[in-house]
Amino acid sequence: LSELKGQKVEDAAKILRPSVPPQAGFRFLSHLDVFFKGREFKTNSLGFRGEEFSKNKREGVLRIGVVGDSVASGWGVGTNEVYSHVLEKLLEQECKTEVEIFNLSIPGQSASQEYFVLREFINYNFDYIILNYVGNDWVDESVERPRDYFDSPSYALNFLMVKLLSQLGEFKDRSSMEWRPVVGVVDKRINNLPAAYEAMGQLLNKRGLKALVLMD
Repeated sequence: LSELKGQKVEDAAKILRPSVPPQAGFRFLSHLDVFFKGREFKTNSLGFRGEEFSKNKREGVLRIGVVGDSVASGWGVGTNEVYSHVLEKLLEQECKTEVEIFNLSIPGQSASQEYFVLREFINYNFDYIILNYVGNDWVDESVERPRDYFDSPSYALNFLMVKLLSQLGEFKDRSSMEWRPVVGVVDKRINNLPAAYEAMGQLLNKRGLKALVLMD
């Protein structure tokens, strides 16, 4: 990270790492302070954009969690331009109260990966959850079929695999690559978007939480 600090980064593979557990997809590297796509880009200790997250919530604070991929995480925009940050400030003005919005979004996450992220952080005392749906989320990950390498459900995985294959000298022709589901990574119970959203809905119902689904 000391080598990256203050640098200009264009390749997402340089700032992403596999998540633990692997079902949750990826996280950003922790404590990043770089310029990604020409914009200020900082992450917290958990590997998400924004300030540090705490399970404890002070009385009177409105807390919202945002779960999504590249749009919600703020692809190509600066720290103060991410929509969760803008929404936080607007709600504070309108509601006349302190607002905390935790951005749990990572570029390239599929709906099933988002389920595991929500499951991990749902006990962070949220009042509401925003689920950010993007068109490329609509992929049945259980179907094994040839496809363009950059058309997999997880673009983050593609970035990392291309980086690895390039280093090994095995990545020659992008068009010839095929994607196959990684056995054991995708939970077969939530292997497509409708099932993943149903599973997320069950998590929310158990907690008595309401969710807003944003579509773009």
